[in-house]
Amino acid sequence: MKVKIEKKKKNIMSMSVLLLIVGFCALRKFKLFLYFAQLLFILCALIHYIKKKTIRLTGYSMMYGLFTIFAMMSIAWSESTSNAISALRPLLQLVIIGVILVDYIDNREKVDMVFKFFLISSIALLIFLFLMTPQSVWVAAMKVSQNASSAADRIGPSIGFQANWMGIICAFSIIIWIYYYSKSNKNKKMSLLIISILSIIVIFTKSRKAFIILIFGPMMYWLLYKPRKKYILFIIPGIILVVFASIWAVFNVPFLYKMIGFRLIGLFSVFDPNIVVDASVTTRADMVKIGIELFKQNPIGGVGFGNFSHHYFYNYSGWTETYAHNNYVELLADTGMIGFTLYYAIPLMMVFTIIKNWNEFTRYDRKLTAFLFTFVFIRLIMDYGMVVYDDEFVQIITVNCYCAIRCLKAEIRQKQISKNWRGFNYNASTKC
Repeated sequence: MKVKIEKKKKNIMSMSVLLLIVGFCALRKFKLFLYFAQLLFILCALIHYIKKKTIRLTGYSMMYGLFTIFAMMSIAWSESTSNAISALRPLLQLVIIGVILVDYIDNREKVDMVFKFFLISSIALLIFLFLMTPQSVWVAAMKVSQNASSAADRIGPSIGFQANWMGIICAFSIIIWIYYYSKSNKNKKMSLLIISILSIIVIFTKSRKAFIILIFGPMMYWLLYKPRKKYILFIIPGIILVVFASIWAVFNVPFLYKMIGFRLIGLFSVFDPNIVVDASVTTRADMVKIGIELFKQNPIGGVGFGNFSHHYFYNYSGWTETYAHNNYVELLADTGMIGFTLYYAIPLMMVFTIIKNWNEFTRYDRKLTAFLFTFVFIRLIMDYGMVVYDDEFVQIITVNCYCAIRCLKAEIRQKQISKNWRGFNYNASTKC
């Protein structure tokens, strides 16, 4: 009887995590559902901790806890207190969720389960998108927008997502689907179908960042997970061919140019000054310059959490009160070196841990290791063009990747203790 009750409790907690991910990553427009999912998750966590009476302190909990405390302290020197408090709300929410998840995801079985929840959420996202997006929006999205920096004629807003974030969610979801396609022998055709549909949605969002993730994410994973050196002779030329073919296609195939090529062309002004740069690129470049200037003026503690937007608009005549569109610059300007170091300590530690233990990790689970490195590396690159400290999708996947790395280390440690690599039996419930 006790076993059945414990199983039910575990199932309810797992269900609350699933609903939370689906709410944040697919059904954001249904506010009541989102609030219910968060409430259920917090209640399940409270019941869990009341019974457990302890909470596991990890590097993640300590670093992001300290970052949140420092962000709160920065209100004292913020020019706009209201901006700081407004920015703190989603941060505090995500840190609480992250700390609970890091404590809950304590074995590989749960790590795999959470990644599968993201697959489920991507299916829910597609269903909701097709049901809620009028035909006229799809038709309009197939036309060239007059302004490359405009959010008009792009897929996403009809279900509560900004078009760029819609594309980024789909692009990262594709990498998760490819990981499971390579790992499992089941549902191969369904996986390919969903990957294809998500790829089309990325194009319809007209997001530059999402398109870059779509091209380079799968290629990086493919390159890293192949176990034999002889494949390199085929993979590297193949990757070069795919990159150049993709670039040629988006600029020469009329449909692809209308969808994404006209937005990408501004990025090539770095190589050719004769190319006309769109307002989106120039505005972001100006934001980076202003953010660096604010950082130079306040290098230790920044201008106050969430205050870049205030300074950008009121002190630098920006077009509106908005974030820096660059996570590095935003955090450097807002929280200085202290906040920046606290925030990026965990993602950088994840990259260094994978590199340091590459041989052991790949020998144990090459595909998972390749996926973890691909996600964290591309996420760190993409942080240059997006602000993610308050984004639920990126932060929850980062938490799960952090837990996966901990589990890999724990399982390898257990294997080494056994002193019998051949005789070791893999156990997905090994605590990490």
